[in-house]
Amino acid sequence: MGPQDMTYAVILQVLDPKSLRCRLLHGQCPSQIEYGVQWPTTSKGATARQSCPGTQTGLATRTCDGMGRWLGVNTFNCTRPEYGIMVSKYDVLTSGELLVMLYNATRGSEPIDGRNLDIARTALHRILDTELRLDQFERNHLKDLWFTESLALAAGKLAAHESPEGYLATVKKLTDYGEAVFNVHQQMPYLQPFQFSSDHIVFSMDVLDFSNTLPKYNNFIDHRPEGFPMVFIHVKNATRVFYSILAHPRCTHCETPLVTVYANSSEPIRVEFELDERTGWRYPECVHLDAQHTSWSTHHAQLVALNLTHAVCEFESSGVFTVFAKSETGTFMRISHSASLAAPVMAVAALLFCLIAMVLTLSRRSTTARLVRVGFIITFVLNATNLYFLNRAAVNQTFCPVRNAVLSFCSCAPFAWLFLYSLHLYRMLSEGSTKSSSLSLCLLLGVVLPGLVSCGTFVVATQCSIDPEYWLFWMIFLPIGLMLLLSFYASATALLVSLNKQFDVVVVKFHLRRALGQLFILVVLADTAAYRDGCYLATFPHILSFEDRDRTDSREKENPVANAILSPADKILSDGLGHVYGEDLWRLLIAFSVL
Repeated sequence: MGPQDMTYAVILQVLDPKSLRCRLLHGQCPSQIEYGVQWPTTSKGATARQSCPGTQTGLATRTCDGMGRWLGVNTFNCTRPEYGIMVSKYDVLTSGELLVMLYNATRGSEPIDGRNLDIARTALHRILDTELRLDQFERNHLKDLWFTESLALAAGKLAAHESPEGYLATVKKLTDYGEAVFNVHQQMPYLQPFQFSSDHIVFSMDVLDFSNTLPKYNNFIDHRPEGFPMVFIHVKNATRVFYSILAHPRCTHCETPLVTVYANSSEPIRVEFELDERTGWRYPECVHLDAQHTSWSTHHAQLVALNLTHAVCEFESSGVFTVFAKSETGTFMRISHSASLAAPVMAVAALLFCLIAMVLTLSRRSTTARLVRVGFIITFVLNATNLYFLNRAAVNQTFCPVRNAVLSFCSCAPFAWLFLYSLHLYRMLSEGSTKSSSLSLCLLLGVVLPGLVSCGTFVVATQCSIDPEYWLFWMIFLPIGLMLLLSFYASATALLVSLNKQFDVVVVKFHLRRALGQLFILVVLADTAAYRDGCYLATFPHILSFEDRDRTDSREKENPVANAILSPADKILSDGLGHVYGEDLWRLLIAFSVL
């Protein structure tokens, strides 16, 4: 008997209560307890029906398939008493009384499904329809804020368990109610801002008196639960904003929370969405619900910034927003776009200066440390080019070790050649000779050592993010720090020795003090570049900026998490990466090449 036959035989065995022996069943599913229900022995192809367990009313069903095996339990018709009682109260209770029953039924941790979901959906829609038919001065929102809180929390819980088919209908009702609340606060500016939060929803009406970035918490306390999705809304030239965030969208293709925004502004609205493992390497598409709230549209929606963890969408007007994710099978790199030509132009100029410096170094026979200077120029150009393209291209997470290895080598090598230059100056002073540095020593410190550091980075650094919590941060900055210390020790020793009068002839003959001054300037500029690169890469590990119209934005960033995501957002979102990073980088490169 094969393994499959043995499994089939075990499935069809049942314990005989009289003989206490296992006996085979032929053409039947054995008696079994599942979902708190005792299912009787049932013939193949038949469906067993039993009363729902506990206090639930209705019948649960379970089918015995043609192979004599039980299928799953169908509990669609099992109705909990708190929902069952609502059915007879739809036309009897007021919207406030019906909401009390709905809120009490949905406030627990039990999932809402089957007949319970149908009853809760009907009750919610009836409450919302009744409220929207009332005159705005007669709505319960003005009478009791608890009504709005209970309605929002119940709707959030219901939406999190909705079927994809009924999800948009519920969102449409909730959106219409949110717009009505916004209009009431517009006409009655003395009404206080509020926010209601749960695991499933944030429902808020706020005044833009402190910042243009939402959510903000200068008017109320942040009660969002830990782990609630991070979403940031940027609204310009507005005084009042209504917004809601549905944390667990149930619509087809929705990959991020559903965000609803209504503001008294004609300016575009920008929303920062957090991407997770499922969407991190699938191309996001910004969408909004059309005017009838029946389908999604990309019209007047634009993706303006993107990295592997966040996407920023811009929408021309108020509405309901989210992000769809399309598969990018076989894609390993995404290239950013920038409308600015300043950084490329400065890059070409800087590379031209470096080429001139290379030619002059090779053509002057009297130049000392020719090999060291050439090595430094080459490695510095490689480092600058690597950093320039690194922040304009995002690689697949799978290739992060390769990216980290290249970054580590290109970052460490220029500082290794700086140390070789300071060592060469010290040797000139101590030996009084202009003999070139040893080729083997230059290759060992300038190529082999950075290569070993790069190999170590490839092995231990698997994350693309440069953060002190990860190995990549230390594998880049520890070798740089070590080389700077050695360079400082060698150059400081050479400077102190050069002050001794007995070495004046050597100092004047080889222009050592001028060389030490140039070395000092190079080290200072290299330190500045490394510091700026480190701060920038730690904040933007692989950000991509998309082409956008020129805009200025004066948002204040009071939330440290938002700052860590896309700070400084104004430059990134408005001008492209060249304005933030590229120009500074190539200015430093020009300074290096001139030296």
